[in-house]
Amino acid sequence: MNKTQRNKYDEVFGVLLLMAAVFLSVALISYSPGDPSFNSATPEVQPHNLIGRVGSHLADLLMQVLGFVAYLLPLPFLLAGIRKIRSRPIEDLLLKTIGFIAVALSLCTFLSLFDLPVQEWGNFLPGGMLGALLSAPLLAAFNKTGSFLILLTVFILAVLSITRFSLHGFSGLLKRFFSFLFRPFRPLKARHDEKKRLQELRKRREMLKLKDIPDDDFLPEIENLFDDEVGTVQYGAEDGSEAKKQGPAKSSRKAGGESLPPVSKPVQTTFEWDDKAGN
Repeated sequence: MNKTQRNKYDEVFGVLLLMAAVFLSVALISYSPGDPSFNSATPEVQPHNLIGRVGSHLADLLMQVLGFVAYLLPLPFLLAGIRKIRSRPIEDLLLKTIGFIAVALSLCTFLSLFDLPVQEWGNFLPGGMLGALLSAPLLAAFNKTGSFLILLTVFILAVLSITRFSLHGFSGLLKRFFSFLFRPFRPLKARHDEKKRLQELRKRREMLKLKDIPDDDFLPEIENLFDDEVGTVQYGAEDGSEAKKQGPAKSSRKAGGESLPPVSKPVQTTFEWDDKAGN
């Protein structure tokens, strides 16, 4: 079989799958509990189901067995039909089939854990007969909380097996979402960080003053760190007094009566104290 023939077979099979998805969807959407079915004895009347008697019997059977989960049945037929029409292979067909069955069963059981009113929809259980059969032993062994955790685990594993969904990618998506959500608060955080940095620099300057370190050697270096925020600071030659000038930083400053070149980066200095000299 050449490529052209294989594409034709794929297109035919894809169209059949798409029509099956449409057939199931219309039958389930137009489901009416008063239509003739295996579960009701009605006189010979015209059914409300758009697919006729076949649709009414099929829809009632699926609703009785699966409950609301029956509305998910057209989805795999739709996806498989689209891939076949585009001549794309269905990878890991067995794994995805088992995964979809696990998703359906977990949802049926989950819906059966809660008492949902469905009288206006029809005479069926929310999770169908399968959900009722599976939920009874789970509730007897684990109660509702334990049963919910077990079903959640099965559901997550099944979704990971049938889709390209990744927990790592989901965490990255959450990170980008929260980053976008808190974007208006970024200027406030930057302002807070800058304020904290300035407070640390002021503490360092006060520490140098308390230790009687010569102004000519170290204080100009601390002065340079404040240029962008608090302007130019000048220190006297004799008494170490300071006077602040608001405005842009200048290329030179007076410290100890001498002109010092600007320091672009803070200089890390190590002090060594002589205990004998201190005594």
